[in-house]
Amino acid sequence: MRNGSIILTVLLVLACMGLSCTSMIESGFADGDEPDGDEPDGDEPDGDAPDGDASDGDAPDGDETDGDTLLPDGDTLLPDGDTLPDGDTLPDGDSDECDKCLPSLLLDPAVLSFGSLPLDVVETKSFVLKNQGGADLFITSITLSNDADGAFKWANAPIDQLPLKLGENESVSVSVSGGAIEGVHGLNQNLVGRIDIAWNDGDAYQRESRMDLVLRTREHLPPCLGVEPQDGLMGVMGVQPGPGLNFGTIKAGTAESREILISNCGDDPLNLEIMDAGLFYVLPLQTGSVFTSAPGTMGDYTLERNEQLILDVTFSPSDEGVAYAAALHIASNAQLSSWQTDDIPFSIDGSAIVGLYGSGGGYGIELLPSNLDFVDVTVQCCTRPKQISFYNTGNLPVTVQSIEVTGTESQQFELSDLPSLPVDIGGDNPDHFSFSLRHCPSTLGEHWGQVVIGLGDGQGQYSATVKAKGVERFSVCDEYRTLSEPMADVLFVVDCSGSMTEERERLVEAFADFIENLTEDDGDFHIGVTSCDVENPAHSGHLLGTPAVLATDGPDALTDEQLIQAFNNRIDDLGATCEGEQEAPLDAAYRALSEPLLSGSNTGFLRDDAKLMIVFVSDEDDQSMATSDFYIDFFRSIKGMHNLHMLEVYALAGDLPNGCEGGSGGTSASAASRLIGVADACNQRNEVHFYSICESSYDAFFDNFISYLFASRSQYFLSRLADPNTMSVFVNGTMVMDWQYDAVSNSIIFDQSVLPPPEARIQICYNTMCLY
Repeated sequence: MRNGSIILTVLLVLACMGLSCTSMIESGFADGDEPDGDEPDGDEPDGDAPDGDASDGDAPDGDETDGDTLLPDGDTLLPDGDTLPDGDTLPDGDSDECDKCLPSLLLDPAVLSFGSLPLDVVETKSFVLKNQGGADLFITSITLSNDADGAFKWANAPIDQLPLKLGENESVSVSVSGGAIEGVHGLNQNLVGRIDIAWNDGDAYQRESRMDLVLRTREHLPPCLGVEPQDGLMGVMGVQPGPGLNFGTIKAGTAESREILISNCGDDPLNLEIMDAGLFYVLPLQTGSVFTSAPGTMGDYTLERNEQLILDVTFSPSDEGVAYAAALHIASNAQLSSWQTDDIPFSIDGSAIVGLYGSGGGYGIELLPSNLDFVDVTVQCCTRPKQISFYNTGNLPVTVQSIEVTGTESQQFELSDLPSLPVDIGGDNPDHFSFSLRHCPSTLGEHWGQVVIGLGDGQGQYSATVKAKGVERFSVCDEYRTLSEPMADVLFVVDCSGSMTEERERLVEAFADFIENLTEDDGDFHIGVTSCDVENPAHSGHLLGTPAVLATDGPDALTDEQLIQAFNNRIDDLGATCEGEQEAPLDAAYRALSEPLLSGSNTGFLRDDAKLMIVFVSDEDDQSMATSDFYIDFFRSIKGMHNLHMLEVYALAGDLPNGCEGGSGGTSASAASRLIGVADACNQRNEVHFYSICESSYDAFFDNFISYLFASRSQYFLSRLADPNTMSVFVNGTMVMDWQYDAVSNSIIFDQSVLPPPEARIQICYNTMCLY
């Protein structure tokens, strides 16, 4: 208390410089009174009443009991130096009014627009009243003006609940119907209404807010056919304007699905008959279609006013360098269309052709990461920019002319860090360039677009689907479960050349010991074997043998003896079936883990929840066509660029810098600089991921392999961009503190000494962060 008296004395002297404050200071402190000015018996030496009230105009009873001191103008000097209520603030920068401590009414949207409506149509719209402040808010009145001659009426309003209390972050929905009245309103008339909301904080903090209502009358429209996107129709004269879906260039042998949105932009019901894309083919003439739709898509539909229909179409080009085109035929009772202009008149009978076209791309065109899903993003906020790399590792160079996001919701996405265009990629030029993309949703709900890389003349374009979801800003709790046992997908990429006979024998022996040391409950593994040969079509990334995937758990699980024998058979067969002279283990792994093999002959190998472990075994360095950077980016993109715990890459190969010699068979191996470099880059936790292939036994490699195979997960990625100052972590309901937040990857990482146990329930709760 004595220290507080000294501080207040100094502050009073500073505040009263140039004023006659001596008597107040003497009466308040010089005789040892307490900071509130009261004598020990409660009497005020300056004549204030015995209860501590100030008869000289100071604050009423009870205001001075917290130790505040009154200045001559009636302001109160708080212990931290703030002043009330004239707004003066001393150097600590705090003000007497705290925005977070007051209620604040948000109207969403700010204006309620009914758009244009025909005279005989009434629509209902809703808006939200939300208290975004830090104190209770009381709505005392909601009034709908009658300025628009009855065009707007209550559909649902909490009028009978007034005064309505809204606590912090609480909201209420209000609905209003809008529509012109025959004989009262005319055509092409703008109707404006108003809602006035009076509210307070339960005391003297009075406020008023206003919601404007707008509507324009128009003529009644007959059925109208709307189709998005408007990429046009591929014909003999090139692409013609109008409805169409351009898939761009995607890798031959893969499949890409897109959406066509069909809507009724009129007022009367729209009757549709949608016919198959197999109606005719423009390029090339063929008997089978590369464009397919989901079963049951084709048929008859009726869409009421503003109703929509979404059709999924899949493009599966079979050949490289071939342009494909087809069409959907839509017959309808439509008299208008959304794309109708003087230059593009609509069909007399209401029919429309929706073009479908795309090209089969050559090997080596990739956009990494391939998954461009931003998931949930707060409306009116932005994500961190996501770096995207466009690679051309094929034989033919391409010229990139443009980079854009297309689609009806392209405005929800922003590009940045674009290269100077045009730019040549591949061949003797750099094999890739990078740019950034982020999502900035302005509305709630799913948002879709296409990242389109426009190429030079005759080269078509490359595109990839980007999606995200706009959600309200709120506090979230992400929940995870740790696995009850290790779960890993292990890919062995083994050199099949004749010089590898002894090394393959050692690999088989060590693998048998590895399996025999495991028990039936030791884990859920998928094991696949492919070779370094990418020239032999039977190899080239295909998982060898039948079954292609060797499983230790589930309905297709093998016994230890079956698993060892199956692995031995695949390794033994390598020497007999190898044809190519190019040693390309990196490229073989890329092919095995990408389309079309991933959903073809290698289907079922790669699982979302399993750790991916790649083992390269070769006595030669890698001779793959693409740069090491491409394979590093590709392997890391499979589990997420920052998800280091879910990827392990090993090189059982020749030592740096000069290779090695040794072993019982006189083994020799070239230095595997590329394999070792990729392994190191994909494992950034500084553990050893290289073992010499010249060792007489590979047991040490498998011992190390097991330690990482059974390592518990330590990193958990958050579903939303988190404010780290609001984060709490719980394991099985108990708050824990032994973790760190990694801002770059937006994840939490547990300390290795206190990892959550198997089958643990992990909750990570936080407030979302808004970027602009």
